[in-house]
Amino acid sequence: MLKYLETPKQDRQFLKINPSKKRLSGLLHTFIINDHDHYVKYIPSLNLSAYGDTKEELEEMMQVCLEEYLDAFFDLSDSEMQKELSKYGWEREKLFRKRYFNNSYVDKEGILQNFNLPAETEISESQIAV
Repeated sequence: MLKYLETPKQDRQFLKINPSKKRLSGLLHTFIINDHDHYVKYIPSLNLSAYGDTKEELEEMMQVCLEEYLDAFFDLSDSEMQKELSKYGWEREKLFRKRYFNNSYVDKEGILQNFNLPAETEISESQIAV
């Protein structure tokens, strides 16, 4: 089962990937969008989103979304994994080959534009440790 926790904000996103054990850990930026009493959680650095009518349902759906993404991700070859991550700005560390970092950042205005939402839409930003 995948576990993740809300964490204090840090600037750098990172992942540690062990393909042979099918394990991933890291820190990811997330946005929660409150749109007409529905919630959307978006992880720009993996281009993943989930939705729910309540925050509890939203978290359950994000859990499912991440698990399904990782199941498919770990079916890829090493070069395909690197290609998938590089699409979203992830770079492999030169010394520690299982570690990736992502310095790209999407702000709230970028989220509003990407989702074509009105300026008054409520958006909160956080991070999750996976």
